Amino acid sequence: MPKNQRRKLIDRCPAFVRVLIRWGIWLSCTALVLGFAIALFYFFLGLKFDMSKVAEMPARTLILDQDGQEMTSLHGVNRRPITYQDLPPILVYSLLAREDARFFEHPGVDPLGVLRAIRRNVMDRSFSEGASTISMQLSRNSFELREMSLHRKLLEVAVTLRIEQHYSKEEILANYLNRIYFGSGCYGVQEAALTYFGHPVNELNEGECAMLMGIIRGPHIFSPFRNFEAAIEQRDQVLDRLVAEGYLQSDDIERIQQIPIRLVPEEARVTERSYALQWVRSELEDLIDAEEIEAGGLVVKTSIDSKAQKALESRISEQLFKLESRKDWKFPGRKPGVTEGYVQCAAIQADPRSGEVKVVIGGRNPEESFYNRALFARRDLGKAFAPFVNVAASERDKLVLKGMTVQTGRQVGPGEVARISERLGISSTRRDDDLFRGAVACTPKELTEAFATMAAGGKKPELHLIREIADSKGRVLFKRQAKSKQVISSRSAESGLNFAPFVPNKESPKMRELREYSFSQRDYWVAQVQPNKEVTVLWFGFDQPKSLAPAKAMEGLVDPILD
Repeated sequence: MPKNQRRKLIDRCPAFVRVLIRWGIWLSCTALVLGFAIALFYFFLGLKFDMSKVAEMPARTLILDQDGQEMTSLHGVNRRPITYQDLPPILVYSLLAREDARFFEHPGVDPLGVLRAIRRNVMDRSFSEGASTISMQLSRNSFELREMSLHRKLLEVAVTLRIEQHYSKEEILANYLNRIYFGSGCYGVQEAALTYFGHPVNELNEGECAMLMGIIRGPHIFSPFRNFEAAIEQRDQVLDRLVAEGYLQSDDIERIQQIPIRLVPEEARVTERSYALQWVRSELEDLIDAEEIEAGGLVVKTSIDSKAQKALESRISEQLFKLESRKDWKFPGRKPGVTEGYVQCAAIQADPRSGEVKVVIGGRNPEESFYNRALFARRDLGKAFAPFVNVAASERDKLVLKGMTVQTGRQVGPGEVARISERLGISSTRRDDDLFRGAVACTPKELTEAFATMAAGGKKPELHLIREIADSKGRVLFKRQAKSKQVISSRSAESGLNFAPFVPNKESPKMRELREYSFSQRDYWVAQVQPNKEVTVLWFGFDQPKSLAPAKAMEGLVDPILD
């Protein structure tokens, strides 16, 4: 239509229509200029970011003891970078199907994905859908772009477009998989493959590939070491997505589900080369988001007393070697790397008032066995359960009969003894007289928690190692507030500490110690409550349970350790 005809057509329109047209043209031009200015602003802002950092490993996360001395670092040390050529095709397909199906089609920001996210957020009346592509996730993980704001999102888009210009799609995928966190202390897909399955990423089978990509969205809760059933469910969800995206046929799902997934045995798992740091790692995952862990550069302040830790480790090791070398006790020699061949140990030392753990020993040598017995070894208590029968009797206003645990327990009943013991952290399914005799199993951590509760006058503390977490800029992400809950009366707590089988220590009459075998004499427990209320729990036994040394030999073992 010629220009003069368009003009005449506009002139024939009502006045309000002409006003709307003029305002529409003005607003459109203004929006274009404003949009161009914003784009130009964020373009230059994005130029400030160093693209070489995308391929670099994040900064170390430092772990400090209670005196502020560096114990170790958690970040970057165990990373094993891969290239795109190392990745099995099914792993790449699984990642794309789960995280970014149009990855090879969009320029880093997916307009269709944004529209879908807007539609979903409007329908759900929430902001749960973020429309983040793999490239956008990489930009967030590479730089400090976690703040939830429009400015942060626009900056993330600008940085993402720069990453797409600087790196190929294959390099972006490899850098993303090298950088992200897979749970259980695993940074990067290669470390995850070796840690979970015991072989490198290029040897993963189809089921393992799908499982690894499935746990990305929840590396802590979906870690197969923590929750194998949840990890299997994530694998199956990924397989369903592979079918929906056309990478697999429906018949392939059942075939892949039949492929065995064999995790690295518990005793051979490598997460941290220190029993205390295994606990720190687990606690860290509970306290802050995986993205913050991935970024690295954290400073984690703990309650670990490094001097006390080393001293107790040294004394235990020295005395166990002496015990094993005794000629009057037939015992197989200690063979490095064969953990079932020699006596193992566990120890925890804690302050019941704050819940802070000072010492954690999970075995003889973490280099030979990474299985943390302090946290996971559930062993029989035997007569070491007697204090908790006394607690239950006192809590129910029954008479505590010294040295007569079964008779004391019968006054209360096994069900009530079990319920009150569970308040202290020791659970049992037994509901007969054998419960009073100590047919109960627990971990050293649980026993420490139970004794700490009695030492704290019935207030159950939250045992922990981490005091504070700060990011690379010194901002405090977490600061511990001491928590405790009154679970038994102070009178009942005192009953547990003052009645048999406790005996006062000769050097310190106010100190209480318990030293007891399990009924099978396959486990030897020691619990000590100092005058300052500090609690120490020791356990000795074989990984494959069998009889320990005679009582006199075990007494001789423990005395120098606790001196």
